[in-house]
Amino acid sequence: TAGAAPAPYTATYQSTTVTAFPSSTTILTGTLNSGNAAALNSDNNVYFAVTSTTSGTRTTSWYGSFAGVSSALTNLRVNYKGNNSANCTQTIAIWRWTDSTWVQLDSRSVSTTEIAINNLTPSGTLANYVSTAGSGELRVRVQCTRTGNFTARGDLMSIVYDAPVGPPPPDTTPPVRSN
Repeated sequence: TAGAAPAPYTATYQSTTVTAFPSSTTILTGTLNSGNAAALNSDNNVYFAVTSTTSGTRTTSWYGSFAGVSSALTNLRVNYKGNNSANCTQTIAIWRWTDSTWVQLDSRSVSTTEIAINNLTPSGTLANYVSTAGSGELRVRVQCTRTGNFTARGDLMSIVYDAPVGPPPPDTTPPVRSN
């Protein structure tokens, strides 16, 4: 309750930690072998799998789209778990909307043993990784290359971030009048 005299007031809002999973997937290079975005929602050996191109340097490249991400996010972390039918060079990247660039978060050799890559953090202003148009989309790409055919298999993909919690809704309770 504010007093009758003018005075400065400061409102402090808290944030909540959000864990999100892709709402859709888009294949950039290769062909769908099995699964869909829902296969990336839990670590259960149900895979989103993409078969590589069949000539030249074999490649798979796909991304998961996360919808409804707040552009006021803080503490963004990217997590991915998967494997491949053969050893390949795998990179994880995040799309930076402000300059239409994939920003590499990790690169390593990955083969048939499933590995978890956790807590990858992009550099710079985190809001640059969230679309300002539409639903607040964030994209995480997995790309693999090698000399022979293979299938890339994603088991789990998530982002974890802190999002601001807005002000509480206004109190609509009628005031109590005293006589």
